[in-house]
Amino acid sequence: MLAGVGLIIIVITFLAGWSPWSRGQVMGATVLRGDGNLRTSSFSLAGGGYVMKWTASRGNTLGGSFTVRLVATDHETPSLPLIDVTIGRTNRFKESEPRFVDLSPGTYLLDVVAPSDWTVTLEPQSR
Repeated sequence: MLAGVGLIIIVITFLAGWSPWSRGQVMGATVLRGDGNLRTSSFSLAGGGYVMKWTASRGNTLGGSFTVRLVATDHETPSLPLIDVTIGRTNRFKESEPRFVDLSPGTYLLDVVAPSDWTVTLEPQSR
């Protein structure tokens, strides 16, 4: 019986790796990762101040735009442009300086345009 449970856990873990994006918690931060253009599934934020950090790569492309909009899914807050940069031929990889954003509590998703893999981290700040 235990062997069957172990097999189920391995299969679920294997299948979870095929998601086009992933979300996790790292020491209270919301970390979202993906590859290319996509809209993430929704995630909840408690509201208040957050420090946002990001990384993006051009992968095997010649470069392109990396844009991220934070979209509220449960209230009327307009979408918030978070990132709008170009990753050029000479920049294989870019990362941000930390940036402070003030957000209302609610449920959000990220709308991302990217040439390759990316990570966005939202770390809550103590009040």
